[in-house]
Amino acid sequence: MDVRKAFMDEFAELSKRIQNNSVQGKIQMFFRLEEEEEISKTDLAEALGISEGTLLNSMENFLLYGIVEEHGDIYEYRGYPPEFKDLVAMLPERKNKLQASVNTLTKIVDEAESTGESVEEYRRVIADIKRDFGLE
Repeated sequence: MDVRKAFMDEFAELSKRIQNNSVQGKIQMFFRLEEEEEISKTDLAEALGISEGTLLNSMENFLLYGIVEEHGDIYEYRGYPPEFKDLVAMLPERKNKLQASVNTLTKIVDEAESTGESVEEYRRVIADIKRDFGLE
């Protein structure tokens, strides 16, 4: 089972349902799964399999909310500010969709763990998502 791909796909689909932009979900999950906090625009576009133009359009909210900072040709992941819990709490439908995706990811990780895969990284990502968005 390719757990990393499953995480990317789940958040792409979630982002498509919420914002009609699957790339934003892939970007979020890419930064959550990567060890590096900085990446060039070109490398990120290549890693996501999209054009740099599509990447630039999809990064708007990340830059606006300070989740990612732009330094020339480099994006630096800063993480989600605490205010996101409050924002999500004001949007119950969005919160329910986020929770459903987290539940799906938890099941995927449980299945992978049952086959002997190392899943610590994925459990950390799930915990980070719950913390960032005020989920259970």
